[in-house]
Amino acid sequence: MAKNTNQKKQLVENYRKLVNKAAGIYLFSGSLNASKTQALKKVLSDDAKLTLIKNTLFNLAVKEEGIEINAADYNNVLFVGTSLIEDAGALSKFLSENDYKINSVVVGTNVYNGSRLKEIAGLGSAYQVNGKLVSILATPATLLVKDLQSPIQKLVSVLSQIK
Repeated sequence: MAKNTNQKKQLVENYRKLVNKAAGIYLFSGSLNASKTQALKKVLSDDAKLTLIKNTLFNLAVKEEGIEINAADYNNVLFVGTSLIEDAGALSKFLSENDYKINSVVVGTNVYNGSRLKEIAGLGSAYQVNGKLVSILATPATLLVKDLQSPIQKLVSVLSQIK
């Protein structure tokens, strides 16, 4: 059904709100029937929103937000909230199992090739990433303490042998 100008303006505004709220956006192609849509929704986090979009209107909305994408590359859009990394793994698995192609991944105003989805999925959960970061930051301090304790331990060892 054709939309009038006011309806189109409202759609563009709705898309802009979704883009601003999302931590990431996954753009993919392929038709989703009802059963595949339900299956995809089951594997995603609660804050993910799967949307069938009007390409031209969606492009207007993202352009206003400083994002350059090609409308011909996709017909489905998945907006994700704080669970960008967790949803990447579930989405990557679902798309590969169902022969869909991820076209682009948008994070902020940066647009990445869809092949980057597997890299994002490989990062692990936010807890795992934070754990790795803490480990990396703690390693130099641990080595410093070990190096400082080593001469003291040698001195104690020598003094205990003198007794």
